[in-house]
Amino acid sequence: EEESEEGESEEEAEEVDGMEMEEEEGEEDVDDREDATGDEGSDDGEFDSGDDAAAEEEGDAPPSVPPSPPAADSEGEGATAGVRVAEQAGAAEVGPGSEGAEATRSAPADATLDAAAAASPGVESAAVAAAEAVACGGGSSLWTGDDGLVSCRYASATHVGGSGHDAAKENQDATFVASCGGGTLVWGVLDGHGPENGRIASWAGAAALKEYFLGNVAALEEEPEEAMTSAFKAAHDGIGAALRAKYGPGNSAEDGYLLGADGEPIDGGTTATVAALVRGHVLVVANVGDSDALLGGFLPDGAIGFEQLSTDHTPTSPEEVARLDEAMAAARCVYDTGCEEEEPIDVFRRGAGGEWELDPDSLARVDEIGLGFKTVREDRPTTMMLMPSETGFPQQSLAVTRALGDHFFQQHGATWEPSVASLDLFDVAGQLEQVVLLLGSDGLWDVWDYTDVLDFAISAVSDAQTEAAVARSVGGVVEATRERSQEYFGEAADNIAAILVSFDITPTSSGRRSTR
Repeated sequence: EEESEEGESEEEAEEVDGMEMEEEEGEEDVDDREDATGDEGSDDGEFDSGDDAAAEEEGDAPPSVPPSPPAADSEGEGATAGVRVAEQAGAAEVGPGSEGAEATRSAPADATLDAAAAASPGVESAAVAAAEAVACGGGSSLWTGDDGLVSCRYASATHVGGSGHDAAKENQDATFVASCGGGTLVWGVLDGHGPENGRIASWAGAAALKEYFLGNVAALEEEPEEAMTSAFKAAHDGIGAALRAKYGPGNSAEDGYLLGADGEPIDGGTTATVAALVRGHVLVVANVGDSDALLGGFLPDGAIGFEQLSTDHTPTSPEEVARLDEAMAAARCVYDTGCEEEEPIDVFRRGAGGEWELDPDSLARVDEIGLGFKTVREDRPTTMMLMPSETGFPQQSLAVTRALGDHFFQQHGATWEPSVASLDLFDVAGQLEQVVLLLGSDGLWDVWDYTDVLDFAISAVSDAQTEAAVARSVGGVVEATRERSQEYFGEAADNIAAILVSFDITPTSSGRRSTR
């Protein structure tokens, strides 16, 4: 498929301040970016060098990163059974076109969802059918304009987690790609939650997002942040429609959420991280929840530089607890001790100046009871909790503060509204070489230091800028993640989904330096 469109962007999304390399020294850094919520990053405008050699205790250190990904067979599947990789063999043979021209080539979208679920009865099978149409395959795109040339190749992979042999375990992760023409592409990763409806939520959300972007290309190109917000609202509403179709409209409570046969709120929602390449060179990222998006590459000194373009909406975010407080929400941000008999331990307290800060007494308490870490970056497990005294229902918990779906929590502090950030790839070209964008569910990010997984992904495609190489790379990342997660968590290991985009950026400014 080849499409072309004359003209360039007359209006671009705002550039993110604070493009910098985050350092990993055993502590989680505060995100440096400017997004639609008004959070401001640093003003140095550069990716700085980082040192990722933090000491790890013997016996607790994660396995080393494999030197190379497993080879892919002719069907695009990784060497380890269970990893589904979407790719198109060979690179798209497209050359530079006229000003503003773009060409795309995409593989069949058939490899990022659990095909066995297609036999599920009723509403769920309809959701599966819709999701199969939005699964992210492999493909490529080339855009040229006055500012230069940007080409990209992309692929996705997913795994249910663990050995892959547990027939009762379902993959609630979903991915999609929308090729909108004119140099505009959209990728998305969704991570469903809720034992009964997580998969329906992620698939229905993915279908609604793709439908919105394909039908509103002009809005995305002219007002990308507003379009992203509208797309997330459409996805939130789409999930509600799918759940009403499953349970019946007669089960709706007065406030819009659904009630089960037991009279209790029906759960089910999803995170969503969406990256749009608008008019070939402006990257716009919107998200709710904790599925991250990182843009990275090699700095001039050979170190990995990256910027986290997504915002973590979790109970450990002071911005999110402040938002909940301002909204007078009933939800509390507490540590997830797994013990309902334990008095909830609040994550934050008010500082002397009225600001929210981590409560040192709470940290001492969770250390005392032996609460461990949920990630290799030493993030504690936390949850947004609703108490029976506030809602009249049994205790409810949600691990993220923003999500699509989760209609009961939306009444008590959660929101579907995304954070949105943007940057121009031509501004990155002078700072990074071999630029990649990696989107993934938390099943990917929880077991890696960011620079390790980016180094793995970048190195795997550095010598062969083809769709097949990108597919092998993302398949290798998912398989290495599966192995590491299984070592830590056994068959309870989380679902994994990832989309890898490899960019070749050539500005027309002095030297026409390429970031390939």
